[in-house]
Amino acid sequence: DLAYLLWLLAFGFLIGFTLTRLVRRQPSGVFLSRAVAWAGIGLLAACVLVGLAALLDFGVFWRAFHHLFFPQGNWEFPVESALIQLYPQQFFELLLLRLGSKVLMAGAVLFIAGRFLGRTLQQGERRARRA
Repeated sequence: DLAYLLWLLAFGFLIGFTLTRLVRRQPSGVFLSRAVAWAGIGLLAACVLVGLAALLDFGVFWRAFHHLFFPQGNWEFPVESALIQLYPQQFFELLLLRLGSKVLMAGAVLFIAGRFLGRTLQQGERRARRA
């Protein structure tokens, strides 16, 4: 299930964030701002890689995606099936494009937010040192 995979991924990021925070002794705000910015970069990079793979050959990409997430093979239907007739390949191409654009926007927002938070914290530290 894709929702389970996304929750597992989020949990992994949370554990990674916590462990890295324990190992590296940085102020938590600075560390958080960097983590948010890098999460944005990671989303952008992953989205670009997936997008390039889909652009090169959508059919091969789509089959590889399904073999990875549905290894039991229950995603394949006969060409004359109602499901294939209702949802042709163009539907899934457009769906991936829409989903990819939203992920790109989320990555950009995370990157910008992380950078903004980092700069704001650095300015606050400079003011505190001057006072």
